Amino acid sequence: MNYLTQLLGFRLKRKLTPISSSALALYVVLLENFNTLGFPSTLCLPNTLLAAEAHIGKTTVNRARAELVDQGYIHYTPGQIHSAGIYQLIELDPHQFAAHRREEISPIDSGSDSAIDSGIDSKSEPIAETYIKTNKNQTKSNQNAHSRARAKKGPAHDAASPNAVSPQLKQNFDEFWQIYPRKTAYRDTLAAYAKLAPSDDLHRLIIRSLRAQTSRNNWNDCPPYYVPTPVRWLESEGWKNLSEQDIESELMFDEFFQAAIRRSYKGGDLRA
Repeated sequence: MNYLTQLLGFRLKRKLTPISSSALALYVVLLENFNTLGFPSTLCLPNTLLAAEAHIGKTTVNRARAELVDQGYIHYTPGQIHSAGIYQLIELDPHQFAAHRREEISPIDSGSDSAIDSGIDSKSEPIAETYIKTNKNQTKSNQNAHSRARAKKGPAHDAASPNAVSPQLKQNFDEFWQIYPRKTAYRDTLAAYAKLAPSDDLHRLIIRSLRAQTSRNNWNDCPPYYVPTPVRWLESEGWKNLSEQDIESELMFDEFFQAAIRRSYKGGDLRA
């Protein structure tokens, strides 16, 4: 078992089979211990050690371990009285999970204002139907509110049309719109961006932070209603949700991760 291969496989599987933060912390600690000892077939590790290294409670270790077993990340054999349990890592092939992601995850429909059900793959239809059913009245109310707001704005609302903004601002907005993972309310988003009128430096920060948050939160692969609308993200200054250090770290990791995945598709050495 190779550490980097297992790490890449873990990241891909986690995108397909999400786990809690405590389960994630426990798995990382298990992977580090197996790697330190040269990946033995099994490893006996006490709860006290795992709790200390993962910074979680002993009872949380039990719940996190059960979650990892149920989701197919590890095998676990309870120890005898006064002896630690035995762990075994399940090999996670990044080629398999990467191919699964490409086959099963449908892109978000960029031509729909609602983008609620059109960007969800067929396996997610029950979730989408439940969401739409329980939020039908709220959605209709929001649409009516938007209609009334636009009616009040009248001709002034046309100031945010593509022909009413400067070419440079429109070019910057187009870059933002292209990479934002949820396409909804184009004109309102353009109006919010025009009102913000970011400088070139702020625009670059917005783009960098958006890319980092999209990678960290897995926005490209999750149902669109988990992603804030672009208007809300801009009006709430969403680019400030990550520090510059977090942005730099996430972008560096994502660049490395994507390069490794491209090599894996071509059959290259993942350790290169």
